[in-house]
Amino acid sequence: MSRAIIVDLRARPEALGELDRDRLEDVVARLERKTSPYEKRRLHVDVQRTRDACEVRMVLAVAKRRGVVSESAPAAGVAFHRCADSLERWIEHVFKERTHSGHGERVRRRIGKEEAALPDREAARGARRRGDHEAFVDALGLGVEEAVACAVARRLKFHPDADALLDEAFSLRDLVDRVLRRAWEGFELRPENVSFREWVLGQVDPAIEEVARVAV
Repeated sequence: MSRAIIVDLRARPEALGELDRDRLEDVVARLERKTSPYEKRRLHVDVQRTRDACEVRMVLAVAKRRGVVSESAPAAGVAFHRCADSLERWIEHVFKERTHSGHGERVRRRIGKEEAALPDREAARGARRRGDHEAFVDALGLGVEEAVACAVARRLKFHPDADALLDEAFSLRDLVDRVLRRAWEGFELRPENVSFREWVLGQVDPAIEEVARVAV
């Protein structure tokens, strides 16, 4: 799995209350899920409080890009979530852009060469028997998860209802999670004559069609 996002917070102690800090943790969790296909992620948060409002500036560094957003609101927590909304849209744009420009093919070639990214089938089997979904996803390896993310983005590029799927129902990350959930649920029924990696990637189209039936 990818490492947790690194957060740099610059704010005076009196600028943030306990509720504001809870809201910031929620926002960081959202952005961690959204950027999970990428390893190196850093979030800078600058908070300035005036008499009437709270000014928040966020800079998210991911995939050798920087997304910069600013929001003003009566409470810092509100501004945090508005910034997160804007950054999530920016992340989806970066995801699509990198895939369409051929990044997906480079990632697939690299994944094929990195032994560390291969799935641990025995660990996955043990996690499934214990009912530990998080350990199951860990056992798939970052390579499989990245390959699923690239496959989802590639399918959406040609899907007739791609805009509706993303705008009304799920984000790209939600679709990746749906694929991994299908792999988790069907693990014991997978065919033995298909490689583990190919079988997981085979869950992409059914997962997208499941969502399409609800969203469209």
